[in-house]
Amino acid sequence: MKVGIAETPLSERIEQAEMEIERLNDIIHGMKDKGSIGEEVVRTSDSVRLKYRLEILKAEAEREMKCKRSYVKNVVGMISAYFRMAIDGAFPQLPQIPIPILPPTTKKFGDYQCNVAMVIAGKLKKSPKSVAEEILVHFPKETGVVDSLEVAGGGFINLTLSRTFLQEEIQGLCLYGFRFPPPLHFHRILVDFSSPNVAKEMHVGHLRSTIIGDSICRLLEELGHQVIRINHIGDWGTQFGMLIAHLQRGSPTT
Repeated sequence: MKVGIAETPLSERIEQAEMEIERLNDIIHGMKDKGSIGEEVVRTSDSVRLKYRLEILKAEAEREMKCKRSYVKNVVGMISAYFRMAIDGAFPQLPQIPIPILPPTTKKFGDYQCNVAMVIAGKLKKSPKSVAEEILVHFPKETGVVDSLEVAGGGFINLTLSRTFLQEEIQGLCLYGFRFPPPLHFHRILVDFSSPNVAKEMHVGHLRSTIIGDSICRLLEELGHQVIRINHIGDWGTQFGMLIAHLQRGSPTT
């Protein structure tokens, strides 16, 4: 079972467009030599439009390659999606339930471990092991991410990642660096930080909130969210009222 919809790769579409351009150029130049078309028709021919389309396809290919190689994949999210497909296929009557994907206690149990079979077994009054085996039957076979699955103990599902997948991801990190994957939903987020009391002296402790708050803002902006920075200076009316009263008592003519 494969996830997603197969599409013609951009490289193939570009190659097809180039071949079509060459074919139309040959036809146009042949007609031009025979005098059957004029210069104006040549300039507005399908060849020009196809060249324009070719540039668009190349730009799309570059953007696709950049996104494909600059974002780090959310491995846990991908595994959760595969388990969701398997559970929906094995137990379609069940409502949506959380799918915990956790690191195993020891390396011999693989790269990740899932105990969702125990939760389902409690709801369906079945053996956790039989539930886990049913989930494996419906687990997608060709993911390119998962190398092997096995049922262990009382219904734990141990998962080992494909070494080819890991090698490609590490190679991509070394070549193109790290970037966060885009979020599923974009939000407008307010971050209140720094916020020194204007009626008191500044000190080095104020840097802590300022640095942490600005770091959070930058991370959220890198993910694509709209961030609004807020510096709430507090209820300073009382403090300044006390200062004014003190000045008036000390220097009534001030």
